[in-house]
Amino acid sequence: MVHTSETVRLKFFINLLMSKYHPVMLVGSSGCGKSALLNEKLNSLPEEYAVCNVPFNYYTTSELLQRVLEKPLEKKAGRNFAPPGNKKLVYFIDDINMPMTVG
Repeated sequence: MVHTSETVRLKFFINLLMSKYHPVMLVGSSGCGKSALLNEKLNSLPEEYAVCNVPFNYYTTSELLQRVLEKPLEKKAGRNFAPPGNKKLVYFIDDINMPMTVG
């Protein structure tokens, strides 16, 4: 990836938000590099992080989404679930398509 001033700015804010465990959401038109930018960041995370890619599209139901989100978790104690070992889990929900509204 060839970085521009805009991607450098985005990387700064992504790093800042992720270091403070805040969610990150990139919005833009198709093909502008949102997924590529986040995949680059997620691939550079240390071994203490587990990444779960969540495909999301028009046909994703709430039941399917819940199963995908629960899959990488393991039962710890009672009703507590967490990532395996002492890892931190990052969910990458790709391609959230919002419906177009006419107003």
